[in-house]
Amino acid sequence: KSHLGDASKTDFLQLRTVIQLILMPLLNHFDSEVHDYLAACEMEPFFLLSWIITWFSHDIRDTSLVKRLFDVFLVSHPLFSIYLELAMVCHPDNREE
Repeated sequence: KSHLGDASKTDFLQLRTVIQLILMPLLNHFDSEVHDYLAACEMEPFFLLSWIITWFSHDIRDTSLVKRLFDVFLVSHPLFSIYLELAMVCHPDNREE
């Protein structure tokens, strides 16, 4: 078993299923406004794919932070990156006014 197993398949079907079955219900619970917006415009959260596949290293330029995140992901439950993505999406500082 590997933490990167879902992200290293030949296609993203399994990863997309994980997002739909785990992240979207959690998003509905913690931030129904964002969930309802994504559902209303029939937008799947594909923006999360790069975060999952690269463990945020694609978007974070601070290498010390990336190293710390990798350490956390390696010692945590494989779904921890999904939970962190949920926290980032729901955090008020990440909202555009």
